[in-house]
Amino acid sequence: MCYKRADMDNNGRIDFKEFCGICDQISLSDELLGGGGRATLWGYADREGRGTIDFQEFLAAVIGSLSI
Repeated sequence: MCYKRADMDNNGRIDFKEFCGICDQISLSDELLGGGGRATLWGYADREGRGTIDFQEFLAAVIGSLSI
């Protein structure tokens, strides 16, 4: 699972350093993202602004909010 792979210290949350590590692994550079790069993408994922993203925030960032 991508989330578990990103959570390098296994604390149940992904911090910005772990996020950048995963971006490096999948060749997602600031240049490729443009306009603020990883920091902008991180801000989108870290909706609560705590400096880490939990699994729910991760899901919301990856697949969006689903309404059934």
